[in-house]
Amino acid sequence: MQVAARLWESWDAAAVVADQASGVWADAGLIRPVDFHGKFFHVSGALTLPRSPQGRPAFAQAGSSGPGIELAGQTADLVFTAQPGIPAGRQFRDAIRAAAARNGRDPGSVLVLPGVAFVLGSTEAEARALRTALEDAVDPEFRWRNLAHNAGLDYRLIDPGKPLSEEAIAAVSPAQRTSRTDDIARRSRESGKPFRDLARELTGLPGGLEFTGTPGQFADLIEAWTREGAGDGFTLQPATLPGSLDAFVDHVVPVLQRRGLHRAQYTATTLRGHLAER
Repeated sequence: MQVAARLWESWDAAAVVADQASGVWADAGLIRPVDFHGKFFHVSGALTLPRSPQGRPAFAQAGSSGPGIELAGQTADLVFTAQPGIPAGRQFRDAIRAAAARNGRDPGSVLVLPGVAFVLGSTEAEARALRTALEDAVDPEFRWRNLAHNAGLDYRLIDPGKPLSEEAIAAVSPAQRTSRTDDIARRSRESGKPFRDLARELTGLPGGLEFTGTPGQFADLIEAWTREGAGDGFTLQPATLPGSLDAFVDHVVPVLQRRGLHRAQYTATTLRGHLAER
């Protein structure tokens, strides 16, 4: 992270002259070579191409483990997380802000964007029917293997007709173990359900938020999370593309705009600029 950030910042925003008549491509005085010596990397020289309009990309951190929270506090501009409800979301956001403060950063500069999987319909009944049709279309074999993959588990050690074994959990290496691994293991132990049945219940992001309903009800959910300090926005996970995303843009965003929860226009031209404006 340190090396990449320094390289991105090695070019000043005004370094590129691009004057064909004089033959000057860049002002060398505005290019600052990096002389970095760290524990793992030694880098000399500047980046071999000009900086992007936003200087460096926005840094996104994903994961809710202790080390992940600390990494977010050190480096992240935004954080993706799976949180099941407002109390858990508020607790996680507080932890991220505390980590940012410990690392000498403005706690409000790190935005927490919980994931939300969603299916929208003009009525609740229509939304539920769409959700049911989607679930019925998923191959059961794929579902449980996909859950194992997402949790870092070796599917070859899993009997889908039985609860997740301690052997399968213990086989996950420290490098592969995540907060999702721990969540799936906890759910299996507490429920005692066969892994196939557990996978059938966890249709979206394991441990995360799912919504099925109308645009107005979705706007209510977003407003409640925002007002309660459980997040700074959401990472949208549409059930289908482009249909679900189009429905959100066309029918949920206008409701949020009327409630003062979504901007009506952009003044910046980059993602980092948009994040700074909120």
